[in-house]
Amino acid sequence: MRISYSILWFDDDQDYLDSLDLEELNEAITSWGFVPQITLVSNPDEFMQHAPFKAFDLVAMDYNLEEFGEHGQTFIKQIRNHDVYTEVVFYSANKVSDLWKAIETEKLEGFVSKSLKIIEAQVVWATRYEMAKTVEDVLARRTRSLFLNAKESVTIAPRVASLMANELGHDKTWETAQVAEFKEIAKNYILN
Repeated sequence: MRISYSILWFDDDQDYLDSLDLEELNEAITSWGFVPQITLVSNPDEFMQHAPFKAFDLVAMDYNLEEFGEHGQTFIKQIRNHDVYTEVVFYSANKVSDLWKAIETEKLEGFVSKSLKIIEAQVVWATRYEMAKTVEDVLARRTRSLFLNAKESVTIAPRVASLMANELGHDKTWETAQVAEFKEIAKNYILN
């Protein structure tokens, strides 16, 4: 069985997009056992037509969208504001340190907890594909963070509940209850 791997590629330079050797990329993706589906777009309107972006496994984006007076992180922030956690790869002629600075400034790296190295996509994945139904499922059984750092787990519980609620179709009442239940459980793991 082959499954597809979908890439949305956004660059404001149509000549650059036209020059890409997609055959080599398609062959690489095929060798991994996937059927490649690559969509190229060269302007913000085309890009935003693909919202909510859940059909894509990866977004490849030029950091410098000079023709539109924007930077790539502007568009990625719009995606993240819709609770979409598709992987993103920026590329640029700029220094890598400039890219990381922009990503950190806009908080686009997707961390729920830097100290525990838990990213938003892990929570979404656990909820979608690993049958996690409670905050405890994610923080105790999927990431083991409750056992690694209970205090930090309590701190991130509201964000985890929010991400899960979005995936499961629950409301704020569910989120509040989940956080309260998790805090009660976590009390047994916090050393004074």
